[in-house]
Amino acid sequence: MKRLICIILGLNLFSIVFAETNLFAEMPAPYYNFGKSYVSDFEHNLLCVNDENRNSRLFYLTNTELRKTLSEEKTDKPNRKKGLFYASLSPAVLPGISLGYGWINYDEKTNSYNEVIPSLHINSIGFATATGISLLTNCFINSDRKGFFFRTNIGVDYVVAVAIFGGKNEEYLFPNLSIGGGYSFKIGKNSFLRISLDVGLKWLVSNLNLSIII
Repeated sequence: MKRLICIILGLNLFSIVFAETNLFAEMPAPYYNFGKSYVSDFEHNLLCVNDENRNSRLFYLTNTELRKTLSEEKTDKPNRKKGLFYASLSPAVLPGISLGYGWINYDEKTNSYNEVIPSLHINSIGFATATGISLLTNCFINSDRKGFFFRTNIGVDYVVAVAIFGGKNEEYLFPNLSIGGGYSFKIGKNSFLRISLDVGLKWLVSNLNLSIII
């Protein structure tokens, strides 16, 4: 009787080892090396996940659930809810500063990564001062947001100009519409130093900008 029990337990153990060996033997190399997921040939798919402590856990998922899981793992789209702080200095043409806070958007149509930044600015050239609000958009073709980029700016300025021949200062609203480009240097994990030049319909046609993104 004892011998029969030992034989049965031995056969069960052998079948378990055999099954596990076949499962991981047919695991595709990319998934095996990455240690994230594994698709078996069974009716339900087997998902192997390593947690933060590198402990593996197995889950059985349907085809639909598995495709969703794998697609979420492979995406490199930035988090749209992630905010960014923007500060800019204009050292030439029309000196001034600009501050803003925005977010990152991914445009599937153009496959571009866009920083959308509402901002406030003040610029002065001695005989005139311009303050305004605008919506700045920096467009990149790569997710790391380094290298050359394209920018647009839409806003309005309140301009106060000193009267040349006496009298009252002149006050008026002026559109601030421009396009331009620049270069982005990565200086930290989520920090960038930018230099850019724009041109357009605004109080002074063009301006140079040095900015930092955090």
